[in-house]
Amino acid sequence: MRKGSYLVDIRTVNDNELVEILKSELKDVELSDYDEQVIGICGGIVLEENNTIYIEPSCCGDIGNIKEWESIFESELTKWNQLWIGHPWIYYRKDNKIIEFSNYAESNPEDFKENEILIRVSQLELETELRKAREQQNNFEFRIRHTLEEMGIVNAEQISKLMTGNS
Repeated sequence: MRKGSYLVDIRTVNDNELVEILKSELKDVELSDYDEQVIGICGGIVLEENNTIYIEPSCCGDIGNIKEWESIFESELTKWNQLWIGHPWIYYRKDNKIIEFSNYAESNPEDFKENEILIRVSQLELETELRKAREQQNNFEFRIRHTLEEMGIVNAEQISKLMTGNS
């Protein structure tokens, strides 16, 4: 995504790279017990505007965290809510069709000051972009499943769902 980042846009991963990623992700997994051992692939949603990255996943975040982003639209108005992207955290609140995101923090959101708001985005625009991201993630799940099948991995469908958080 940017120099120094380990994040890669899933749309740019080619077939050979995907095979290598899957081999790496599954190298220590006992496939007879995959449902207890397969975890989501590291990564997640990146919030970027005008070539500036404002929010990106951090440690402990995985691509299944898209569900956290999608839950924004059901949250209470004007109340700060944690957005799980790993550590440190981001908080958000909705207000009049705008969603405000805090700077990275590990403090109580009630203590936030106006200057601690990282970015404000249109709710409609965020919903539109998250629908696109969901479609990309579903396509990635399909590519993982297809690749696992080609690799001769049993339970490819279930494993691909676990890896993408689509289970």
